[in-house]
Amino acid sequence: MNPDPKAYNDNNDAQRKGAENLFAIITKDLGTFPKFETVIDIGCGSGNVTLDFLQIAKCNQLIAFDKNETMVNFARENNKSNEINYEVADISEDFEKLKSDINLTNEADLVFSVYCLHWVEDKAKVFNNISQLLKPGGKCYLLFLYGSDLFTYQDQFIQGSKWSKYFPNYNEMIYSVAPFYKHLHSNVEDIKNNWKKTLETLGFTDCRIIIDDEKYFFKEFSVFMGAIESVCHLNHFVPIPEREEFLKDNFEFLRVNYNTNYECDKDEYELRYQYCIITAEKMKTTIKEL
Repeated sequence: MNPDPKAYNDNNDAQRKGAENLFAIITKDLGTFPKFETVIDIGCGSGNVTLDFLQIAKCNQLIAFDKNETMVNFARENNKSNEINYEVADISEDFEKLKSDINLTNEADLVFSVYCLHWVEDKAKVFNNISQLLKPGGKCYLLFLYGSDLFTYQDQFIQGSKWSKYFPNYNEMIYSVAPFYKHLHSNVEDIKNNWKKTLETLGFTDCRIIIDDEKYFFKEFSVFMGAIESVCHLNHFVPIPEREEFLKDNFEFLRVNYNTNYECDKDEYELRYQYCIITAEKMKTTIKEL
């Protein structure tokens, strides 16, 4: 998935609202305007959420990274601050490469991530890397998408339209770019227990995992379209000359079928989804030191 940075930056109000809620938890846990030496933002995207963080906390260094170089270049140009260093890196890389890519010299006091980690299937590796990024006693606050009934309607659109020809092995193709689709077929409590067990095995304590339902209301359908198009994982499989028509057909299907009580294109448009928040603290004393 390679979203257009400006389109994403202009249409990520839902992500920024989620960040606002996550930052409220940080403030509740750590106090008003906490101060840190080093903070890391995983999956910074266009950088506006990174910049928002500096409205609720102070830090000497904020390392924000994303695997999409185009996004990082946009962030460096449009959402800069003296505290922020934007870097190109992938949280799913081996740790030594990750550490080198983000030029990490000091372990972090805090690691946060907003709507990024649902794109990564190997959560155990992510948690392990986060553990190594943090100093003992450091904390992580992670927010990512767990699921949405929107996916079901997008599935119906693909498999019932002429566009199905580009998705011959639909499930495998979707899982390859959007691994969070697998959550639709999994037991929530099992996933929570597995993630908590993994975190504790890696030396995290005070692990909290919340998976809950949420709604976001876009002010009108066109705004919903802009937000979904900016992160659409389906475009990748459609030839570039046909993508405009594909998106037009996709949104027309959603307009008619997703919210059946929707009447006017200027009315608010509802998105229903499930989010996951994980908070944890790296053990102050390692097992080896004990």
